[in-house]
Amino acid sequence: MAAAQLAIGPIPDPDRTAVLNNIVGFCYSKLENLIASLAEEGVLQFVMQQHEAILHRQALGRSTIATRLACFGNDSRLVSGFRDDLQSQARDAIAVRFLIEYLAATPPSGQLPMTLERFDEMLMLASEITNFGMLSDSVQNELTDLKLSVVPSGRLGIRGDEYRKASSQYMEAFASHEMYVSPRTFRTLTVPIEADEEPPQLVGELDKAAFAEFGYSISDLDRFMGALLQMSDSGQPFCNANRDDLDTAVRNATGWNNAQITKIVESMVLRPRADFLRPEPPFSTAEVYPGALTAICHICAGP
Repeated sequence: MAAAQLAIGPIPDPDRTAVLNNIVGFCYSKLENLIASLAEEGVLQFVMQQHEAILHRQALGRSTIATRLACFGNDSRLVSGFRDDLQSQARDAIAVRFLIEYLAATPPSGQLPMTLERFDEMLMLASEITNFGMLSDSVQNELTDLKLSVVPSGRLGIRGDEYRKASSQYMEAFASHEMYVSPRTFRTLTVPIEADEEPPQLVGELDKAAFAEFGYSISDLDRFMGALLQMSDSGQPFCNANRDDLDTAVRNATGWNNAQITKIVESMVLRPRADFLRPEPPFSTAEVYPGALTAICHICAGP
């Protein structure tokens, strides 16, 4: 454990950020070595399948909470179980998404096959990178006043963690809200949308904002994704396609020219690079972090 190198006892407040950053750097180094040892074939696809499974569980949980409440009432075990599921799935989704981006940008080049055991280790390390990185940010930006110490076992002790307390309170409120609106959510899934139904005013406002930011609207992105779904195989968890076929499918579905298609594609693809933490200009190091991880910059990326 990274904290085992420190003396047992309280950690001075001015050293807290450095300690948390060192833990992030330690976990990142372990993750980097683990992924580098894997054989490239099938690893990214394996992790993508795990991500899809998490998204499926999230959607299923939200779409069926109304029916579970109708059957079992406001049972405390149902409420706490739903809250815990939301929290764990959100945490895992962030970690797995980070792994997907890392693997796409830095493919493995080793010989070890991908297994569930190795995926669990990758997920644990990615989750710790996210958790300790966000804790570092919360201390650095004075969002919380943690008291850190090294306990006799060499582990890091954390007291007065208002950040995690606030996060837990938020999840309580979010779960309660999801349960409150669950009947309405269920109706939206079971009542068909009229073909000529006008989109809400908010859609137009979001389109304008997205176009100013990205050069294409949310509605354009929706049409692009719809074209990809049409060319995919619904019986497969994910599909591969060469660029010419993708361009043709999108052009036939939308009538766009090559420049419009390229603008969206280029804004979404990840290409391999030598160092995950050093993206090509105009992107900065901070833009590759999973969440708000300034800690990686200090420890791993160097000057």
